[in-house]
Amino acid sequence: MKYLQVLREKQVDGVVFTSEVLKDEYYQALKEMGVPVVLVNTQSHKHMIPYVKVDDWQAAYQATNYLIQNGHREIAMISGTLGDRVAGTRVEGYRQALEDHDIQFLESRVAYGDFRWESGRKAMELLLADAPPFTALFAASDEMAIGAMGAVFAKGMKIPDDLSIIGYDDLTIAQITFPPLTTVHQPLAQMGRLASDKLIALIEKSQDVSSTIVSHHIVERQTVRPK
Repeated sequence: MKYLQVLREKQVDGVVFTSEVLKDEYYQALKEMGVPVVLVNTQSHKHMIPYVKVDDWQAAYQATNYLIQNGHREIAMISGTLGDRVAGTRVEGYRQALEDHDIQFLESRVAYGDFRWESGRKAMELLLADAPPFTALFAASDEMAIGAMGAVFAKGMKIPDDLSIIGYDDLTIAQITFPPLTTVHQPLAQMGRLASDKLIALIEKSQDVSSTIVSHHIVERQTVRPK
């Protein structure tokens, strides 16, 4: 709300709102500003606001299915914030992939973070201590995946020899961590360009603007091995 107030005081012409649930208080503040808004990496099921994002359900399904195709059946997940709609969508994609391969979904194999590195580490520590044994992990962000890797290494385990991990985002850090992280690629730069184009069109009132689902794909590196 403080940031929205700052933008209002600066009299901006439009807002790109990214990677966060559009709560009613945010929507109301934006409405009072009277400027166009485009969402990135999130969407509103309550308000008609154009968005740019990947299909989170499908991406999570494919990430989990990738682990299954590599022979893993005991698969844990580190999700984003509990109650977050995007996080929930990714959990449902994970669940459906398991069920489609006759693998039981266990709530005890799901831990929750906040998409950040430290929460991934803490979530992995919790899973290693309390969850039923697992051979692979799907983390709903690269940062959480890398945090989880730190927890694995601290236990004296090796990746991918002892545990396979797939992340989500394909941030630059995913390429330079060791071992390099297998992950779901989101075309973040393209998403930013599309959002900016849509916002400029709305500001100039030159055309109607529709929402866009962009493509994703799995980037294979070195953190998943066949079981």
